[in-house]
Amino acid sequence: MDNGASSYGRYLEGDDSALTEIIRIYKDGLTLYLNSFTNNIHDAEEIMEETFYRLAYKKPKYKPKSSFKT
Repeated sequence: MDNGASSYGRYLEGDDSALTEIIRIYKDGLTLYLNSFTNNIHDAEEIMEETFYRLAYKKPKYKPKSSFKT
């Protein structure tokens, strides 16, 4: 498993600090990626925050067929 996948697995098992790791690892890259679509850094930051909110509260299943980053 890559670092994000292993952290998410730990988060799903109840380790809340693992979500902090995921956010630290992926927030900047995700924000820049979203900014390339929105052309507005503030909108990109809001979408990034919504993404991590959904990850934290909806806890979607992860299928290791692809990279966690995707």
